[in-house]
Amino acid sequence: WKEKIVPAYAFIILKNSLLILVILLAAILVFFSFSLLSNRFITFFLSVMGILESIVIAFVYLKLRNLLVK
Repeated sequence: WKEKIVPAYAFIILKNSLLILVILLAAILVFFSFSLLSNRFITFFLSVMGILESIVIAFVYLKLRNLLVK
């Protein structure tokens, strides 16, 4: 049974790893596309105000998602 399970698990791990890579690349693409639109985006994003705003937006998104998914 191990000969059948190990390749199946390896394929699942490979698929999930590629999914993580695609999500990471999509996030980087969104970040750089916004930085191309505005010259001050990177400085704002890395400032204290930008970090706090990102945290608030993420928190609101998660709360709304939990309300709408249930």
